[in-house]
Amino acid sequence: MRIAIVCGGTSSRSFLSAYFKKNEVDVTIAADRGYNYLTEIGRRPDILLGDYDSVEQGAEGISFSEGKMYTYPAEKDFSDSEAALHVAMDIMKERGESGRIDFLCATGGRLDHFLANIGLLRTALREGVDARILDVKNEIRLIDKSIALQKEEVAGRYVSLIPYTDRVENVTLKGFHYPLDGAEVRWEGTLTISNLCEKETAEILFEKGILILILSGD
Repeated sequence: MRIAIVCGGTSSRSFLSAYFKKNEVDVTIAADRGYNYLTEIGRRPDILLGDYDSVEQGAEGISFSEGKMYTYPAEKDFSDSEAALHVAMDIMKERGESGRIDFLCATGGRLDHFLANIGLLRTALREGVDARILDVKNEIRLIDKSIALQKEEVAGRYVSLIPYTDRVENVTLKGFHYPLDGAEVRWEGTLTISNLCEKETAEILFEKGILILILSGD
């Protein structure tokens, strides 16, 4: 199954519209301001949650009878995006299904929220859930084991690897424009930025650590 979480970062109507036309989404969750973004493209979420400090109508002005609504206090120990992630993972567990969670409108705006959202990808990874942050130019996910990328899925985008842990050991890159053989990649370096897939299948191999995998287009 696929669950889309629409957050309160920078929004693009064309990107959101294209995403929902391209992908078959089973559940759409609006995290606070995400409700505004969905309304702008004529969609309604299945689940609405947050403290509603950023919803245009305010909590009392929302008419939401289409699905579930969760209300949280403004002063809390977690973000609306984090609450949405846990709701999404609970849905998967209840239905006994695996799948993917996409965070939309989770970049831009406040840098602290963006960095925290990358941390939420770690929460999902720990639970064995495929979660990604998508925006107009980027796809971001965390990987803790070797993977293969198909050239068609990269679609001309740059492939960058940034250590999420302090270092990632024995990194080998095959099928890329800039290959690598058994290197230690550290947080403070830029060795694995802006690579390109050259073969039909490109491999990212490593032994220990967690990498932030970013596919970016100019």
